[in-house]
Amino acid sequence: MAAKERAITAVLTALEATILKDPGNRGARFLLSEGDFGKAVEVLNKASIVGVCSGFAVPHGGGTPETDGPPGAAALAACLVNCGKKVVAITDCTSEAVMRASFEGIGSVEWVVLPVGDVVLPQTLVEQTLNRFDFGALFAVERVAAGHDGRRRSMKGNDMSLLNADTDSLFIA
Repeated sequence: MAAKERAITAVLTALEATILKDPGNRGARFLLSEGDFGKAVEVLNKASIVGVCSGFAVPHGGGTPETDGPPGAAALAACLVNCGKKVVAITDCTSEAVMRASFEGIGSVEWVVLPVGDVVLPQTLVEQTLNRFDFGALFAVERVAAGHDGRRRSMKGNDMSLLNADTDSLFIA
Protein backbone atom coordinates (compact mmCIF):
# COMPACT_ATOMS: atom_id res chain seq x y z
CA MET A 1 0.00 0.00 0.00
CA ALA A 2 1.40 3.39 -1.01
CA ALA A 3 1.95 6.16 1.54
CA LYS A 4 -1.01 8.18 0.21
CA GLU A 5 -3.34 5.17 0.48
CA ARG A 6 -2.14 4.48 4.05
CA ALA A 7 -2.81 8.10 5.01
CA ILE A 8 -6.32 7.99 3.53
CA THR A 9 -7.03 4.69 5.24
CA ALA A 10 -5.87 6.10 8.59
CA VAL A 11 -8.15 9.15 8.26
CA LEU A 12 -11.14 7.06 7.26
CA THR A 13 -10.52 4.57 10.07
CA ALA A 14 -10.36 7.39 12.63
CA LEU A 15 -13.51 9.01 11.24
CA GLU A 16 -15.35 5.69 11.24
CA ALA A 17 -14.24 5.02 14.83
CA THR A 18 -15.55 8.43 15.92
CA ILE A 19 -18.92 7.81 14.28
CA LEU A 20 -19.15 4.36 15.84
CA LYS A 21 -18.49 5.92 19.28
CA ASP A 22 -21.40 8.30 18.58
CA PRO A 23 -20.05 11.14 20.76
CA GLY A 24 -23.23 13.19 20.34
CA ASN A 25 -25.41 10.18 21.22
CA ARG A 26 -27.58 10.85 18.16
CA GLY A 27 -27.82 7.26 16.94
CA ALA A 28 -25.07 7.64 14.33
CA ARG A 29 -23.51 4.35 15.44
CA PHE A 30 -26.53 2.58 13.96
CA LEU A 31 -25.86 4.01 10.50
CA LEU A 32 -22.77 1.97 9.75
CA SER A 33 -20.73 -1.03 10.79
CA GLU A 34 -17.00 -1.33 11.22
CA GLY A 35 -15.39 -1.57 7.80
CA ASP A 36 -18.13 0.26 5.90
CA PHE A 37 -15.88 3.22 5.06
CA GLY A 38 -13.31 0.88 3.53
CA LYS A 39 -16.02 -0.71 1.38
CA ALA A 40 -17.18 2.75 0.30
CA VAL A 41 -13.63 3.68 -0.70
CA GLU A 42 -13.40 0.53 -2.81
CA VAL A 43 -16.64 1.44 -4.59
CA LEU A 44 -15.42 5.00 -5.16
CA ASN A 45 -12.07 3.83 -6.50
CA LYS A 46 -13.87 1.76 -9.13
CA ALA A 47 -16.46 4.43 -9.99
CA SER A 48 -15.81 6.74 -12.89
CA ILE A 49 -19.13 8.63 -12.58
CA VAL A 50 -20.42 9.70 -9.16
CA GLY A 51 -23.78 11.34 -8.48
CA VAL A 52 -23.99 13.83 -5.60
CA CYS A 53 -27.54 14.70 -4.59
CA SER A 54 -28.52 17.49 -2.19
CA GLY A 55 -30.97 20.27 -1.50
CA PHE A 56 -33.95 20.28 0.85
CA ALA A 57 -36.67 22.91 0.79
CA VAL A 58 -38.54 23.88 3.94
CA PRO A 59 -41.94 25.59 4.05
CA HIS A 60 -40.67 28.98 5.23
CA GLY A 61 -41.16 31.54 2.49
CA GLY A 62 -42.93 29.08 0.20
CA GLY A 63 -40.12 26.57 -0.08
CA THR A 64 -36.83 28.12 0.95
CA PRO A 65 -33.94 25.70 0.46
CA GLU A 66 -31.78 24.86 3.45
CA THR A 67 -28.16 25.83 3.07
CA ASP A 68 -26.22 23.18 5.00
CA GLY A 69 -26.45 20.28 2.54
CA PRO A 70 -25.34 21.95 -0.70
CA PRO A 71 -21.96 23.18 0.63
CA GLY A 72 -21.26 19.70 2.01
CA ALA A 73 -22.24 18.19 -1.33
CA ALA A 74 -19.98 20.68 -3.08
CA ALA A 75 -17.04 19.78 -0.82
CA LEU A 76 -17.56 16.11 -1.64
CA ALA A 77 -17.88 16.93 -5.35
CA ALA A 78 -14.66 18.99 -5.30
CA CYS A 79 -12.77 16.07 -3.74
CA LEU A 80 -14.19 13.67 -6.32
CA VAL A 81 -13.31 15.97 -9.24
CA ASN A 82 -9.78 16.31 -7.84
CA CYS A 83 -9.58 12.51 -7.81
CA GLY A 84 -10.47 12.44 -11.51
CA LYS A 85 -14.10 11.41 -11.14
CA LYS A 86 -16.90 12.71 -13.32
CA VAL A 87 -19.42 14.31 -10.96
CA VAL A 88 -23.12 14.74 -11.62
CA ALA A 89 -24.90 17.13 -9.26
CA ILE A 90 -28.51 16.12 -8.63
CA THR A 91 -31.06 18.45 -7.10
CA ASP A 92 -34.52 19.81 -7.75
CA CYS A 93 -35.71 23.13 -9.12
CA THR A 94 -36.41 24.44 -5.60
CA SER A 95 -32.79 24.02 -4.50
CA GLU A 96 -31.04 24.55 -7.83
CA ALA A 97 -29.82 28.12 -7.17
CA VAL A 98 -28.29 27.23 -3.78
CA MET A 99 -26.67 24.11 -5.25
CA ARG A 100 -25.20 25.95 -8.23
CA ALA A 101 -23.84 28.70 -5.98
CA SER A 102 -22.25 26.06 -3.73
CA PHE A 103 -20.69 24.24 -6.68
CA GLU A 104 -19.29 27.39 -8.29
CA GLY A 105 -15.63 27.04 -9.16
CA ILE A 106 -15.47 23.26 -8.78
CA GLY A 107 -14.89 22.61 -12.45
CA SER A 108 -16.60 20.25 -14.80
CA VAL A 109 -19.83 19.11 -13.16
CA GLU A 110 -22.90 17.93 -15.03
CA TRP A 111 -26.35 18.70 -13.69
CA VAL A 112 -29.64 16.89 -13.24
CA VAL A 113 -32.42 19.16 -11.99
CA LEU A 114 -35.58 17.27 -11.12
CA PRO A 115 -39.11 18.66 -11.04
CA VAL A 116 -41.05 19.00 -7.81
CA GLY A 117 -44.73 18.29 -7.36
CA ASP A 118 -44.96 14.57 -8.00
CA VAL A 119 -44.78 12.36 -4.94
CA VAL A 120 -43.00 9.70 -7.00
CA LEU A 121 -40.65 10.57 -9.85
CA PRO A 122 -42.01 9.25 -13.17
CA GLN A 123 -40.29 5.97 -14.06
CA THR A 124 -39.36 7.30 -17.50
CA LEU A 125 -37.41 10.17 -15.90
CA VAL A 126 -35.66 7.75 -13.51
CA GLU A 127 -34.67 5.50 -16.42
CA GLN A 128 -33.52 8.44 -18.58
CA THR A 129 -31.32 9.74 -15.78
CA LEU A 130 -29.82 6.35 -14.93
CA ASN A 131 -29.28 5.47 -18.59
CA ARG A 132 -27.63 8.84 -19.30
CA PHE A 133 -25.17 8.38 -16.44
CA ASP A 134 -23.78 5.00 -15.51
CA PHE A 135 -23.29 5.89 -11.84
CA GLY A 136 -20.62 3.92 -10.06
CA ALA A 137 -21.72 5.56 -6.82
CA LEU A 138 -24.55 7.82 -5.74
CA PHE A 139 -24.53 10.01 -2.60
CA ALA A 140 -27.24 11.97 -0.83
CA VAL A 141 -26.08 14.84 1.40
CA GLU A 142 -28.75 16.36 3.64
CA ARG A 143 -31.50 15.24 1.30
CA VAL A 144 -35.00 14.33 2.47
CA ALA A 145 -36.19 10.79 1.78
CA ALA A 146 -39.64 9.28 1.82
CA GLY A 147 -40.96 7.81 5.03
CA HIS A 148 -43.01 4.65 5.45
CA ASP A 149 -46.04 6.45 4.02
CA GLY A 150 -44.18 7.52 0.87
CA ARG A 151 -44.17 11.20 1.87
CA ARG A 152 -41.07 13.34 2.38
CA ARG A 153 -41.34 14.98 5.78
CA SER A 154 -39.42 17.51 7.86
CA MET A 155 -38.05 16.68 11.31
CA LYS A 156 -41.31 18.11 12.70
CA GLY A 157 -43.34 15.71 10.58
CA ASN A 158 -44.54 18.31 8.08
CA ASP A 159 -45.20 16.93 4.61
CA MET A 160 -42.59 18.45 2.29
CA SER A 161 -43.33 16.22 -0.71
CA LEU A 162 -44.53 18.97 -3.02
CA LEU A 163 -41.46 21.15 -2.35
CA ASN A 164 -38.84 18.40 -2.75
CA ALA A 165 -38.44 16.10 -5.73
CA ASP A 166 -38.40 12.36 -5.26
CA THR A 167 -34.74 11.36 -5.45
CA ASP A 168 -35.31 8.05 -3.67
CA SER A 169 -36.25 6.46 -6.98
CA LEU A 170 -32.73 7.03 -8.30
CA PHE A 171 -31.26 5.14 -5.36
CA ILE A 172 -33.61 2.17 -5.38
CA ALA A 173 -34.00 1.64 -9.14
